[in-house]
Amino acid sequence: MSDLETEAIKMVAVNSQADDTQETIARLAKLSPIEYDRTRNEEAGKLKCRPARGCPRFCVNGG
Repeated sequence: MSDLETEAIKMVAVNSQADDTQETIARLAKLSPIEYDRTRNEEAGKLKCRPARGCPRFCVNGG
């Protein structure tokens, strides 16, 4: 496998991960505040980030 092919495979993997992240964020934003509170720590771990505080709608609406 050439270096170019290896880099292309890496780029596809990164793009796929970014799509998954956006889908997860969109799904979390649709949850009720109590559902979000129950799942935010686990989902943050999967995304390798810190959980947001409060209702996800504050983040989505810029508030």
